[in-house]
Amino acid sequence: MEFTDIPEEDLEHLQEIRSLFEQLENEMARISDRTRTKMLDYHTEKHTLNHCIEQGKESADELFEASIETNLVGKLVIALEQVLNGDGEDGLDDINCLRENTDPAFYKAAVKQLWRGSR
Repeated sequence: MEFTDIPEEDLEHLQEIRSLFEQLENEMARISDRTRTKMLDYHTEKHTLNHCIEQGKESADELFEASIETNLVGKLVIALEQVLNGDGEDGLDDINCLRENTDPAFYKAAVKQLWRGSR
């Protein structure tokens, strides 16, 4: 299943959620090993606070990365359409801007997805 067409404001909220999970992880790391062990022993393996924070952060990261990649593909498609429709300068500027302001791994994944979809 794809996670597509996410509004920019929702991406901002998702980024904030990722940040909050990171803060939770940092706070958990500040708790002594002894107390963290007791916390693990208190709850069942899949229902510990430790596990919930870890899984929540992983889920938020995956959703954010998936949405960024698909939104980036959409933006690349729009820019390429501008180039093909005779507004090449603006389209190329947009492509260069996306490339310069995007994590290289996300950009590469988006270009690969766009390339696979064009075949």
